[in-house]
Amino acid sequence: MWQDYRVFPDRVELRSWILLRTLVIPAEDIVDVEVESPGPFNSEHWYAVKIDWADLFSHVEIHRKSGLLKHIKFTPDNPAYFVAACKSIMKSS
Repeated sequence: MWQDYRVFPDRVELRSWILLRTLVIPAEDIVDVEVESPGPFNSEHWYAVKIDWADLFSHVEIHRKSGLLKHIKFTPDNPAYFVAACKSIMKSS
């Protein structure tokens, strides 16, 4: 869907045509990141911003400390790998 999700040593970048921009999340702003199963009401954060087909597929949810969008859900190619990469930069920050 022309989305691009990347993990860098100090940040996560979520490029989305739906948001019409690249959302940059500094590693120190990430509270939690986890893989969730499909479904619109499968977690306590059902109101989270979904920037792609997160309700239909296994997806990642990032919980941030600050910002307007505190809970963001999206579907990278390999959600488990993406979460592992995010957790590795959380420890180093």
